[in-house]
Amino acid sequence: MYKNAVISELLYYMALRLKGGIGVKKIWTKKYRDRLESILSFMEKSTDLLETRRDITKEEIMPLVDFVNGNIGSLFLVKRIDIEDFCNNDSELILVDNGSWDIYDENIIRYMRQIISEVRERLKNRQKGYKRKIQDLFHDYHNLPRAYLSKAYDPNIQTTFLGKDYSRWALSKTSALEYSQKCIMPLSTKI
Repeated sequence: MYKNAVISELLYYMALRLKGGIGVKKIWTKKYRDRLESILSFMEKSTDLLETRRDITKEEIMPLVDFVNGNIGSLFLVKRIDIEDFCNNDSELILVDNGSWDIYDENIIRYMRQIISEVRERLKNRQKGYKRKIQDLFHDYHNLPRAYLSKAYDPNIQTTFLGKDYSRWALSKTSALEYSQKCIMPLSTKI
């Protein structure tokens, strides 16, 4: 399996739930803000693995799998991931990096990191309107992992962790960046 297709599927699925699931009119308790922080940590770890230009082992992907399994029913409406189902005979999962990397990948990763950083900053400062701005940032974010969804990334991909076919939602790298117009602008101008 290609690592970018697997990781982007997790990110896209979660981002779809977030972009409409942030309760901007409800009170955000410390527990809720901590939950958002754990989601941001997941997004950050995932981004690190997307950016890594090498194969990924079972040990490296396990924190993401544990996060998904720990959030089934809330962020992920899927069945539990049994990592052993995806391991080879040596009980070692290898997510393969296909080796193609270009300026679009660098921009996608940079914007992902900027959005994560901006959400963290707004969550920390909690200035007026911060909930709506965080929701908008998650909405911007959800288009970025679409560049790596299975069929757009490689038409030969048979399965990924969630077992979903997102080929209908896959985008080219340039389209993913175009659809995330707001995040292409410098985030500091979004006040």
